[in-house]
Amino acid sequence: MSKMKLAAGLATGLAGGVGLYKLLKSKKLFSMPGKKTSNPIEENLLSDVKPGVLTKVNDELQLATESVKTALQLSLLLKASASEVAAGSIVNQNKSADKRLKMVGGLVGAIWASGAIGHFTKLKEWPALFLYVFGSFGLAAYLGKKQNGWKDIYITKDNIGKATALGLIGGSILFISDVGNTYVYYKRGGAVMEEMENILVKQKMMYLFPVLIFAEEFLWRGIMISALKDKKVSTGKSLMLTTLPYALNHFFVAPVSFKERALMAGPMAIPIGFIAGYLTNKTKNTWTGVIIHMMTMFSMLLDVFVIPKMVKKDKAA
Repeated sequence: MSKMKLAAGLATGLAGGVGLYKLLKSKKLFSMPGKKTSNPIEENLLSDVKPGVLTKVNDELQLATESVKTALQLSLLLKASASEVAAGSIVNQNKSADKRLKMVGGLVGAIWASGAIGHFTKLKEWPALFLYVFGSFGLAAYLGKKQNGWKDIYITKDNIGKATALGLIGGSILFISDVGNTYVYYKRGGAVMEEMENILVKQKMMYLFPVLIFAEEFLWRGIMISALKDKKVSTGKSLMLTTLPYALNHFFVAPVSFKERALMAGPMAIPIGFIAGYLTNKTKNTWTGVIIHMMTMFSMLLDVFVIPKMVKKDKAA
């Protein structure tokens, strides 16, 4: 848009300059042909002018005037075109955001349906969990293939320094908070998350946990938050619309008891959703959320493997 305005300004200035130059080059300003004058001096000057000079000057003045008019029309046309381009860009942005939100809604709906049905079968929530992971990666890859697609869904190198710094700060806050809260929880007699420990250790899913983190951040803090921001949704509303479904999603994809799901959805997921969502919304980079989530993963491992033993040892002492 700014380039179009600059071009219009240059065109107007160039045309005006050409006209002024030609006018000054004639060295004298003469009356228009056919116009009578009562000024004796002017009549003497006109009588000394060679035939055709007045006509030539008049033609040059008309040409300069037409050039200025053309430049002004071009300027208005370029400004109108710039406005149309801006309006079209906003419309396309809204369409893209609507499409992303519909895709996220469809995927989440399929995950929840799969989890609800699978809960009453031998497969439990495992099909929903796999759909959650591969569906998120697939959706991100589909959207990322388009021009500027990765940047549009915040999977980018832009602001990587700021994203890393804020991720470490936010992750540190959540890490300390989670470890402290978990210690108090076990100290007061809270039950150990045995089923989660079984999945992470005996079924060796602990090594795949980072894959789940990337999938979650790409879906909730990448595709969904970017779409809401493109639609000019307020930060507060955006955080609510991404964090609550993200927390609720744990009840449909975690193959553990509802009590352990509630522990993951409440004290763990909600703080991640709000803090990672807020900072990602600021940096427009999902790596902020990935770093925060990775650090909370380490705190969760302490919650499961280390803190219960610490509390038991403290009580024994």
